[in-house]
Amino acid sequence: MLTASANISIAPLVTTFRAHPSFNELPNRLTYGRTLVSGADEAERCLLLDLFEFPDRNLPFLFVDVAGTSQGAVTKSHRNEVEATEQFRRLAEPLRNLGIELSTVDTVQRREKDVVILLTTKTGFDPEGAEFLDDQRPMNVALTRPSHGQFVLGHVESLRQVR
Repeated sequence: MLTASANISIAPLVTTFRAHPSFNELPNRLTYGRTLVSGADEAERCLLLDLFEFPDRNLPFLFVDVAGTSQGAVTKSHRNEVEATEQFRRLAEPLRNLGIELSTVDTVQRREKDVVILLTTKTGFDPEGAEFLDDQRPMNVALTRPSHGQFVLGHVESLRQVR
């Protein structure tokens, strides 16, 4: 691994110009030890503020509580990665023609998007094994991609249990 080599120096991110300054607060605290500086001004990141009414008029962020319950798989269930990939492709293709990109967190790393809709709608999971939500790296990517606004869909009671 390159980062394990003593000859490779690592330069930490110091200033970010991507997001609305308010979007940087949580990742700054959780990932960057409060050393991250916002280089973008709020006025440069107000695309959605002019289009939607948000609970906080100065913050282009909306959390949507999605009630419901996860349903366990029937015994002897199987996974079919090829089928899942094909379904994803078929959904993503018509959206792309409208200028909308359907992506996973892994595919948007090192990229930015004007608006991100983050789905965290799994409910009733084990808080000790919340997978994606417990892994700081993909969570940091998910929270730091939007430049103008973010919508998060999730089950608030389940998310409160994540450690």
